[in-house]
Parts: sequence; C-alpha cells; structure tokens
Amino acid sequence: MQRAVGVSVVVGVLCGAFLSAAPSVSAAAACTTTCYVSPTGAGTQDGSSAANALKSVQAGVDAVSPGGAVRVLPGSYLESAPGSTLSPASGGGTYQFGVFVGAAKAGITIQGVTAGDVAITDAASVQATIDTQADNNFGPSGVFIEGDSVTVRGVRIGTNFAANGVDHARNKTVEVIGDNFSLFDSVVADGPVSDDPSAGAVYVNDFRADAGTGTSHVQTYHFERNQLLGTVLLLASGAGWTGPVSGRTVLNNTFTQSAADTAHLPSISVRGAGGQPWYVYPVGGFVLCGNTFDNSDPAGSNVRATMDDDYNNAVPNPYYPEGYLTAQFNWTQFFTANTFTHGAMAGPNPPANPTAFALNQYTNVRRIGVSQANEQAIAGPGDTVITRDASSPVASCAVEVAGEVVTAPGAVVLEPHFTG
Repeated sequence: MQRAVGVSVVVGVLCGAFLSAAPSVSAAAACTTTCYVSPTGAGTQDGSSAANALKSVQAGVDAVSPGGAVRVLPGSYLESAPGSTLSPASGGGTYQFGVFVGAAKAGITIQGVTAGDVAITDAASVQATIDTQADNNFGPSGVFIEGDSVTVRGVRIGTNFAANGVDHARNKTVEVIGDNFSLFDSVVADGPVSDDPSAGAVYVNDFRADAGTGTSHVQTYHFERNQLLGTVLLLASGAGWTGPVSGRTVLNNTFTQSAADTAHLPSISVRGAGGQPWYVYPVGGFVLCGNTFDNSDPAGSNVRATMDDDYNNAVPNPYYPEGYLTAQFNWTQFFTANTFTHGAMAGPNPPANPTAFALNQYTNVRRIGVSQANEQAIAGPGDTVITRDASSPVASCAVEVAGEVVTAPGAVVLEPHFTG
C-alpha cells in the first residue's frame, strides 16, 4: 500500500475566513438505521428525526449503523473529524480528516434532503454545503471514504480547508479508497479562484491493492449526474486495476474548467503507475458517456491519462504490464459519446488511437485536449488532429450497470468533425 502524500493538482494556497469546526460527535446520539443532521442541531440532538437532528455530518456517520442513512438537512457545514483511525488493512494510523467514513461504516448513504425531509436527486437543487478541515500528512483529504459501497447523494461539497479553518488545503476534496463508491446528483466545488490557481480533486486510489496477486480492492465506482466545478476527477494508483470496466461509470456529469485556470488542470486525470512515488499500481478503464466538458482553458485538457514507461519497465512484476491498461481505454467512446464545448485530439488514427507524448516526468501521456493548436503541437508525422464543439453530434452509449441498461444522450453513432 502506498499513500499519496499530495497530488499534483495543488499548486498554491489562499486565506479565507472560517471560525470553528462543528463537533464531530454527540453524546446523546440514539439513531442507528437513519440519522438526521443539521448545522446547528435541533431538539434533543439524538438524530432520531429532523426535529432532533445531530449537529454535524460526522456525528451522523459516527452514530449510523452499516447500511444505514445519514439525512443531511439544508445549511452550511464546516466539518472536522480528528482522531480518525484507518483500519489495519489500509495501513492504520490516526489522522484528522474533514469527514471520515471508516471501513466499519460499509454501505451507508449520506443523502441531502430538503427541510421537509424530501431526498434531493438533482445536483441543481442541493441545499446543504459541506466544507471540511483536514491536516492528514498524506493529503489533506476533506471527505475520506474507506468503507465499501458508500453512497453520497444530493449535497454540495465545497472547500477543503487546513486544520486552522483559514488556509485553503484543497488537494483531495474527496478521497476514496473503498470499493463500489457512488457519488450521485451532487456538486463538488473546490476549484481555483482569482489569486489562487490550486484546485481540489475527487481522488480515487487503492490502499489495499495486492501487488503479489495483481488484484485491486477498488474495482468499481460510479460518478453520475454531478457537477464538478473547477475540481478534478482523479483516478489513480490501483483504481480499477482489476474488475470489469462496466462496473466503473462516469455518466451524465458536468465538468467545468475556466480560462482563469493558470494550472491548466484536466477535468478528468488518470494517473497510472510511475511519475510520482505515490502512483504505484496500474489504473483500469471506465465507461465515460453523456458528460458535458465545459473547458475554456486553451492550454488545458478535458481527459488526460499519464504513466511513466521507464518506471513500469523497471518493475519486475508480471502484473505491471503498463501504468494504465490501454486496452481498456475506449478513446472513441470518450471522444464521441460526450459533449465538449472545446475538444481536440491528435493521433495516427484518432479518436481510436491518440498520440502518446511526454509531459514533464511522464513518458506516456494521451489526452483529449481543448485547443486545436495545442494538439497540433504534440502531433507526430502523419498524425491527424480532430475537433469537437458543443454543436457536434453525440454518439449513443449503452452500458449495463447493476442489471440495468443506462443510455447516454444521442440516438446514433456519428463521426466527429475532422480538421486535420
């Protein structure tokens, strides 16, 4: 197991103004199957109903039983979970995360609700904002998900602050090391601001991958119908190394990156083995359909996959054929079954085969870029550059998920616009 001590989406800090963290426990907690929380608490604060809500999301997580639900009432939360202890299988250790869902809380759902206790199932209608304070030394990680089969739905996850509640920690706004995590109908907004180019990430990686057998613990995940505002979806070290591609879905989300993003961050970043000491294991492919990429940064990327061939060639392990499993990456699907306000790709046979190029310490990088000019700059002899924009037709994409066929927008497969 190798922990990330920091991810490269962070390049700066900014001062803000928060006063204190909400307490993470409630001595009066009596709820088990369903626990209600609100920013100020209510009534007896035992979590048994909206009228008697606990005072923080963490208090609800602490109280609820595995498989239960934490109902998050409207309002602004500033969460801190000091004394959070990882299971031995994840390497142990005690840290301060913002919200901690440990291994013992498998199967819980954190569900945003209205004041009338109606579940929120649309990212445009979220009413609870969860900011976090974290200072773990391999992060910081705002919302940390260790438990398997955890679902977060219908909330806004905002800024990840340092433990002092003032400095922007960002880095891993949400970190997931549990299998079968789902983020639905939510907003994650921890992106750059005018004088701070750093950004947060929804960061999926695997502390429990088994290098001896070439098996990952994190084999499935689902990100669907969310808004990621200036925040990167980062799939790293061991995420989906094994398990079916159809069990890893990124469907019908909106990814927004601004021209003011001076760090030129990708909306989706795949970090396979190599390049940094915490990127150890290969990363598997995923289903990417029906998403909207609204990226106005001409030097940025919509989707970028990186690995270091030198690192992988030096590892004497038959389970490390490459840093990310290229045969599982359906670049044609990525390019044609999603909407791009600005999209471009270079390659000898795009979109099926994008150009591989070197970027900093990464020797094998492929991407869907933003500007035609940037893709022409990396194109090799005989390569073609193709582009898409918001008016380009979108291919259909049907994928079986948990026995149901999910179809992204578009009725027929059509060719993208060719410009090279």
